[in-house]
Parts: sequence; structure tokens; C-alpha cells
Amino acid sequence: MFLIILALICALTISGVAIFYSVIGLGAIFAAAKVPIYIMGGVLEVAKLVTASWLYQNWNNIPFLLKTYLTTAVGILMIITSLGIFGFLSKAHVEQSTPAAETVAKIDRIDEQILRQESTITNLTSKIDRLQGGGATANVDDQIDREQKIIDNADEKIAGEVTLIQKKIDNVQKQIDDIQTDADKKIDIARIDAKDSIAQLRKDADSIVVAEQDKLNKLDQAVSDVLNSNKSFFNEEKAAAELKETQKSERNTIDVKINQTQKKLAGDVAQINTQTETKITDIQASADSQINQLRAKIDGFNAEISTLQASVADEVALAKQRINEINTAAITAGENADDQIAQYEIQINSAYDKIDGLNSDKFVAESKIRDLEAEVGPIKYIAQFFDADGEVDLERAVTWLIITIMFVFDPLAVLLLIAVNMSLKARYGWSFEGKGDLDAMTEKDYKKLNLNQPNHITRLERQVYNKVKGE
Repeated sequence: MFLIILALICALTISGVAIFYSVIGLGAIFAAAKVPIYIMGGVLEVAKLVTASWLYQNWNNIPFLLKTYLTTAVGILMIITSLGIFGFLSKAHVEQSTPAAETVAKIDRIDEQILRQESTITNLTSKIDRLQGGGATANVDDQIDREQKIIDNADEKIAGEVTLIQKKIDNVQKQIDDIQTDADKKIDIARIDAKDSIAQLRKDADSIVVAEQDKLNKLDQAVSDVLNSNKSFFNEEKAAAELKETQKSERNTIDVKINQTQKKLAGDVAQINTQTETKITDIQASADSQINQLRAKIDGFNAEISTLQASVADEVALAKQRINEINTAAITAGENADDQIAQYEIQINSAYDKIDGLNSDKFVAESKIRDLEAEVGPIKYIAQFFDADGEVDLERAVTWLIITIMFVFDPLAVLLLIAVNMSLKARYGWSFEGKGDLDAMTEKDYKKLNLNQPNHITRLERQVYNKVKGE
């Protein structure tokens, strides 16, 4: 019996957790109507468990069409529950990975800037090599300088705009953090207020109950005094009974008031809890709505950066192509180029300084990425275990993990509940629905009895017992 109770507790616990994840996930999918979705999802989840248990208990006694529909309904509700769990876990993963994606985009922009500086160094080094070799003419250098300016100006053209947009992104992210912090504070205050209100209600109700109980104790004491009077030729029991009868109305009034007080307390507490949860839901929904709008702004800013980068990409590619053509067609010359070489070396050193600064910014951004990778490290090792090539697709791994959890969660709860029904039937030989038919057996029912089945034997024993008791 202990294992049956344990299985029932596990089934209800798993089912309760699945209901919570499912309704929250469905609320995330249908964010415009969260409260109605929560109510609908909760009712359907409870109905699913009751339907599964009822189907098992009455499988051989219900029409085929009803059996088919209810079985299909349970299966569809299990799928809906799994989809809700998928939505909940997917939302959590997206919220975790969004900052990482923004940081990766920033690192990509830094890498592009580093590549441009490295290209500048390569071109300047080529000029120095040509000059030191005595073959590069001033005309060739001028041509290369013009093309290099195109590349440099393209980078500078968007650098200021990109920096400005990045500041906007940082400001919006700070707004998101502030909104969530404010929502958390409001939720904490709502919970504290509800707790204080409930405590005061309980205190007031307890004072009323204690007062009424004191009245009842006084009535009992009066009866006790009569019983213990020990007067000669005096029937104490009769006098006490008569006194108690005269107190009947007052006692009933006291009982009614106590019951009303306790009932009102329960109703008020339930109302406060409902109002508090609704308030908390509204607070979080309002915060989520604002946060979603701000995240949409961030997506728009990143799109602007991508557009700016694409606008100069073709121009830079053509300039690099022309530089290569000039270098290939350049005719070496023997002019004295010591001054030009010195200027080129100054430019190279400046480019290296810029690269050092960019690498410092890149290191800071990469440190954030490493922190995020440490959080998702376990799932990456799991993905590597199933990937022989060693190529880890984190999003795919997370998706498969969520799918695995989704398909084992709710089916386990439903099947455990059915297992409890099977265990009860096997142990006691009866079903919940068939128990009421024991007293109403017809001649047709007697013909259907099978003494090899424990529940049939139980029905027969009960019928015989009632028969003997009646006679």
C-alpha cells in the first residue's frame, strides 16, 4: 500500500509541476490573454487527469464512440501540455541567450575593424618594400593612397554612427533591467501586503471565536454547577438537562457565529490570495510588454548597424581590388624614399595602437561570452557526447533537450495515475466506479459473475451479506 500511495503522490506532484510549466508556457505563447489562458490551461489539465482515471475504471462499460473521443481528448491534451512546457523552457533559453547574441555581434564588429587595420598595415608594408626595393614611383603610391583613403573613410564613415547606435543599445538594455527590478519590487510589496492583511483577518477572527467560546464555556459551567450541587432530594441530572435545554438557542447562536466567522475568514483569505496573484500577474505582464517593446528596439538598432556595414562593404571590396591591381602593375623605381618610408612606419605604428585598443575591447566582450558559456557548459558536453564529429550546435542541443523533457514529463504523470488505479484494482479487486453496484445485482448480473475475478467475488460476498442481514 505504501508504494501505491507513493506512486499517487509522485503522479500528482509531477502533474502539478507540469500544469504550472504548461500554463506559463501557453501564457508566453498567447501573451495578449494570459489570465484566461491560465484558467483554461489549469481546468483542462485537471480534466485530463480525471478523464484518464475514469477511462481506465470504466473501459469495458462505456460505448465505443465515447471511449474513442475521451482517449483522443486525453492524447491531444497531453500534446498541448507538452507544447506549453516547450514554450516555457524555450522562453527561458531565449532570455538567457539574447545577451550573448548581442555580445557576439559586438565582437564581430570589432573583428571587422581589426581586419581593416591589418589591411592598412599590409598595404603600407608593401609600399615600404617597393620603396626599399627601389621600384615604386610616387604616382603608384598616390594611387594606392587614394584607394586606401577610400577604405579608411568607409570605416570612419560608419564608425561614429555605429558607436552612437551601440550607446542607444546599452541605454535600452539598462531600461530593461530597471523595469524588471521595479516589477520585482512591486511583486514583493504585493506579497507582503497580502500576508499582513491575512494575518490581521486571522487575528480578528480568532478574537471573535475566543469570545464566543468563552460564552459557551460559561454555559457549560452553569450546567456543571447544577450537576455538582449535591442538594438533598434534588434531581441534579434532570435540572442540568432542563438548564441545557433552555440554553439550546443561545448555544446554536454561538455555533452559528463561530462557523460564520471561520467561513468568512476562509473566503476573505481566498479573495486576498486571488487578488494578489492577479496583481502579480498584471505587474509581470506589464513589465514583459515594456521589455518586449524595448527588445524590439534593440533588434532595430542591430539591423541599422548591419545596414551601415553592408552599405560600405562593396565600396571597400572594390578599393581593395584596385589596390591589388596597382601593386601588381607597379613599376619599381629607384627614387629616394626614406621620408615616405618613415611616414608609412608612423602610420603602421598608429594602426598597431588601434588594433591593441580594439583587442582590449574584444577581450572584455569575450569575457562576457565565456561567463555565458560557463552557464551552458553542461548542455554542450551532452551535445558533444552524441556528436561524433565534435561540432556542437548549442541551439539544436537545447531544442532536443527540451523536447526530451517535454515528452517524458506529462505522459509520466498520466501513466503513473493509471498505474495507481491498476494497483488499487489488483490489491482490492474493485474499481471506483463499480463499487456502487454491489447492492443492485439482477439475475442477469448473477449469470455474468466470474469467480476467477476478485471484484466479482467481492460483489457476490456483499450481496450474500446484505441478504443475511436483511433476513
